[in-house]
Amino acid sequence: MRKAVATPAIEIDVLPLPNANKPANFAGAVGQYQLKATVDKTDVDTDEAISFKVTLSGTGNIRMLPDPEVKIPTDFEQYDPEVTENISRQNGIISGSKIYEYVLVPRFPGEQKIRPITYSFFDPRQKAYQTLTAPEIIINVAKGSGQFVAPGGSGLSKEEVRYVGQDI
Repeated sequence: MRKAVATPAIEIDVLPLPNANKPANFAGAVGQYQLKATVDKTDVDTDEAISFKVTLSGTGNIRMLPDPEVKIPTDFEQYDPEVTENISRQNGIISGSKIYEYVLVPRFPGEQKIRPITYSFFDPRQKAYQTLTAPEIIINVAKGSGQFVAPGGSGLSKEEVRYVGQDI
C-alpha cells in the first residue's frame, strides 16, 4: 500500500556575499582554506622535469573551488595540471583538499622564479574575505647536456626573443 507523505516547507534565508572589502581576485570560494605550493626539486638541469604542486585544503565545497591563478615563467615548458580531489564528509561537514600538479620543464639555465600565488575566499565563520599567499619559489637551472638553443644560436630566452620581436 502506497501512502503520500509530505513535510512542511522550510524557508532558508540565503544572504548575498558582501561587496565591501571583496578582493579583486575573489572567484567565489566560500569556506575555510589553506594554500600550499611546492616543487619536488629546486636545483635542476635544463630539460629536466619538475613537479610543481599547488594544494588548496580545508572546509567547504572542495569540488567547486575555483582554480588558483598560477603564473609560470615563460622559460618553462608547462603542461596542463593533473587535478586530484580528496573529499571527506563527516557530521554534515565537507572538507578535504584539491591538488593541482603541474609538470614543468626548464629550457634555459639561470635562476627562475615562480611568482607568489594568492587565493581569496569568503570565510562564513568570520564573515569576512580572506586572502592566502604561497611564497615565491626559486628554481636554479643549470645547463644540461641537451641544451635547447634558440634559432640562430642567439642564446636568448623566450622572453628576450619576444621583446626583440616587438622591437623589429
